[in-house]
Amino acid sequence: MGDYRILPRSVAASLGLSEKTRLIMLSAPAVNEEQILKTYGDGMHLTADGSKILFDKIKDVIKNADWEPTLDWDKMPTEYANIGIDMHLEMMIKETEDETIGITDSDSQEIKP
Repeated sequence: MGDYRILPRSVAASLGLSEKTRLIMLSAPAVNEEQILKTYGDGMHLTADGSKILFDKIKDVIKNADWEPTLDWDKMPTEYANIGIDMHLEMMIKETEDETIGITDSDSQEIKP
């Protein structure tokens, strides 16, 4: 088992990746036939349960990794935090205006024909 863990690391090292490149290498653990059917319905493709397990594992690796810059969405800076809020607010205002009988001109507040 020790060689099995070393081989992927040596392959990754041979790729010549930069210091800031993050690589998550995954492999299927040794499991019994019942677990294989639960996570790989056809023996090859993940089921919904298998996808959830994989997602949770990757999420945990990202959340617990001491990487700079972090890939954890909860720790990332929010440089553009208001973009989504502003766009959503503009869409709500437009929908409200469109639903009224007359749409007003924002400068004069006169009803447009």
